[in-house]
Amino acid sequence: MRCATLRTNLFFVVVFISAATNLGAQQREGSRCPLLPVPHAEKFGYIDGSGKLLISARFDFAECFHEGLALVQLGSKYGFIDKAGNLAIPASFDQASSFSEGLAAVSVGTKWGFIDSSGRMVIPPRFDDLGFPPGAKPFSEGLAAVTIDGTTGYIDKTGKMMIPPQFDLFTEFSEGLAAVRPRGVNTREYVARTGTIASRDFGYIDRTGVVTIPFQFHNAHAFHEGLAVVIVRGSGDKHFDNFGFLDRTGKLVIVPKFQWAEDFSEGLAAVKVDKKFGYIDHLGAFVIAPQFAQAGPFSEGLAPVLPHQDSRVGFVDKTGKMMIPPQFSEACPFINGLSLVQMATKIGVIDKHGKFVWGPMEERNTWGEGGPPCPH
Repeated sequence: MRCATLRTNLFFVVVFISAATNLGAQQREGSRCPLLPVPHAEKFGYIDGSGKLLISARFDFAECFHEGLALVQLGSKYGFIDKAGNLAIPASFDQASSFSEGLAAVSVGTKWGFIDSSGRMVIPPRFDDLGFPPGAKPFSEGLAAVTIDGTTGYIDKTGKMMIPPQFDLFTEFSEGLAAVRPRGVNTREYVARTGTIASRDFGYIDRTGVVTIPFQFHNAHAFHEGLAVVIVRGSGDKHFDNFGFLDRTGKLVIVPKFQWAEDFSEGLAAVKVDKKFGYIDHLGAFVIAPQFAQAGPFSEGLAPVLPHQDSRVGFVDKTGKMMIPPQFSEACPFINGLSLVQMATKIGVIDKHGKFVWGPMEERNTWGEGGPPCPH
């Protein structure tokens, strides 16, 4: 799974609602990326916190280590390496995701299944490969979203279907709930079991599949720090959507009034008002006044921001003070004290003082459209 950078020409927000995640959820528990994957000489390798290349650049793509193993791509296949750089699980899968809660989703041909850390297929491939989103998502809070015949449900770690397939858009479970949108087929079985009529709106279910927050939102994010971003359709004189935040009881604790909103991270959330981004706290009060053309999530006390549309990306602290001057065309959130950045055609890694520990150096784009994928 590849994450986007904050960039000067376009603001990419990684929101998985069909494949739901976000910048705040990409760093799974137990992984702070002690070895950072970096692009080098048209391949990917790994550096430590000092910028020393510990695993040579020989992979076509690489992700952070999760639960002791890192997902890598060799040619058209995916496998997993250990922290010495050795292939612990051969590159034999057509697609794969990082390990989460002891299992990793992998695809063989046109079907997805799950392997354990030894590489043993513990849940046989039987879930649809729809391209994007993948037919199986990582486990979160004991459940994983999987797709059968174009409809998504949730399985447990034995492969048992715990919540029957009935959704077309969804998030992973977070803080006990998942945002879902019904596929829109109101069968008698669905109405009898849920007591509701399927809509084309989002609501929230608990881990038993019970609808705890009714279907009513145009879009919805997973919960973070007790709150979730929801999007309410505009009405009357307002022909645009409004972003707000609700708690786990379904109460809109921060009124939908923003033109855009990001998930909470480290106590603050980026929101857009009158075409400017600022940061609010859990009560909805502005801690950093709206002033930026773009704004990313806080990570390790710093957040990437674009002061003006024609400027460069820099980093601010939680008071709004610019700690690393705007100078980058692309920038990733900090992870384990490091940030992958781009300056024109040069790629490098900086520390929290803005000092380069790796590069910058010329790198030919081998990762596709946009900037280099953010480590996660």
